[in-house]
Amino acid sequence: MKRSINNPVSAVLIVVFVVLFCGIPFTSEAHVGAEKKKAVYPNPFTERTTFQLTVPREAKIKIDVYNIRGQHIRNLFGGAGGELHPVVKDHPVSWDGKDKFGVAVPHGIYVCVLVSENTIVKSVKVVKAGV
Repeated sequence: MKRSINNPVSAVLIVVFVVLFCGIPFTSEAHVGAEKKKAVYPNPFTERTTFQLTVPREAKIKIDVYNIRGQHIRNLFGGAGGELHPVVKDHPVSWDGKDKFGVAVPHGIYVCVLVSENTIVKSVKVVKAGV
C-alpha cells in the first residue's frame, strides 16, 4: 500500500512526530484560581480521561482517537462520518477507554487528534495503563 500525506494513516503517524498548531489547542496549562488545569487528566489513565479544549473563538472541530499503529479507534467529538461540529470557548471531552463498538481497548499509547477546518491542528498522546 502506497502511503502519502493524503492517506489518513500516514497523516496521523506524521502528527505523532510533528505537532501543528493553528490557534485551537488542547489547553497545555490554564490558570484556574490558584491551580493549573492540565490538557489531559488523568494521563496515564485506567478507566477515563478528560481533554479540556480551550478554543479562542467558535470553531468547527472533531476529535478522533488512533492507536499507535494509526488505526482509527473512536470518534470522541464531531461526526463519526468526518463532519465537523461547532464548539465554543472551553469544552471538556471525555474518553472512557473504549473503541467505537463499546469494547475496552488494551493498555498502551493512543493518539487523540484534533481537526479543525479539515486541518490537523493538535495531537495529544494518552496512555491507558494496565491494572
